Amino acid sequence: DFVADELPEVCAAYLPVLTDREHLWAAGLSMGGYGALKLGFKYPERFSRIAAMSAGCDRAALLAPACADISTLEELYEKRDQLDARQFQGMMQFLATYGSRERFMKDETNNLFLLAEKAAQKDVLPAVCMWCGTEDVLAIEPNRRFHAHLEKLGIEHRYIEDHGVHDWLCKGHFDTEKFLSDELKEGFK
Repeated sequence: DFVADELPEVCAAYLPVLTDREHLWAAGLSMGGYGALKLGFKYPERFSRIAAMSAGCDRAALLAPACADISTLEELYEKRDQLDARQFQGMMQFLATYGSRERFMKDETNNLFLLAEKAAQKDVLPAVCMWCGTEDVLAIEPNRRFHAHLEKLGIEHRYIEDHGVHDWLCKGHFDTEKFLSDELKEGFK
């Protein structure tokens, strides 16, 4: 995988960075948080720490109820007049990226819940810390479900809810400097 294997080596070729597991972390906000969790659970032997903020933990949960029975692009275009632009675009992105909802629910490569189940069987896992804003209507419930799933699987992690919406790091709802200097260090103790 490019991000897990090649990107650290490319960075090391141009920058004074360490690429051993202890020094390789993945972090992200929103869809980047999904990517960080995906990397950590797919490649636990490469990443020692994962930080996910307002992560897109449950991609299927973000689909509009009006899209529940849509499984193909043809079906999507047939129902285009029944969907608003956001619903149509969201379902288009989902189908193009993951295929049908049914396929995604069984996809051990992209479904974080299934990836975590596979990872739970491995000998080594990264330290995981997740943060989500309590007013984040997009991410709070999926993050809570994923947190509960990790607990059920016995995967050690730290889960923090704090004031904020989906752009909570960007809009000053969260002290980014404190996060980078104190919380991140504290999150992995």
